[in-house]
Amino acid sequence: REKHTFRACRPSGFWSMLEGCGSTGFPQSSGVFFMSANPRRVLIVKLSAIGDVLHTLPVAVALRRALPEAEIAWAVEGRARDLLTDHPAIDRVISLRRHWLTSPASVLEIRKRLHEFSPDVTIDAQGLFKSGMLSWLSGAGMRIGYAAPEAREGSAFFSTHRIAPTAA
Repeated sequence: REKHTFRACRPSGFWSMLEGCGSTGFPQSSGVFFMSANPRRVLIVKLSAIGDVLHTLPVAVALRRALPEAEIAWAVEGRARDLLTDHPAIDRVISLRRHWLTSPASVLEIRKRLHEFSPDVTIDAQGLFKSGMLSWLSGAGMRIGYAAPEAREGSAFFSTHRIAPTAA
């Protein structure tokens, strides 16, 4: 597993790594050649907390700008899905029931739904064990997530590309 660390264009969090950083969406020195992968399907994972989901919406907007032909999905739990339904940058909302990780049957059902979507890339914008596990369950070959210390609860274990945002 490679660890990709770079300075974000703005100090405003994970989404700043995607937006406003040149034509590819990433700084040239990032070491993450996202656009060269030419993903057809991208899954954003930010599961809960309405405010956190709201603050992560610019990721979807930046992805839509950078990848206009890609299908963009978002995995979310609970009421936060209402923010994402019918959003112009999001093609599909994968709604999960809360506490899905506590039931093996739920995990298998979610894995099946994620494999039906078949993402090429996942972006774990949450950085928790549960979101990392969901990224891994998706089967995506490229799983982008936080590096330590932003990655909590061992979520970095599930990422193939780890990014450590820093202030500009």
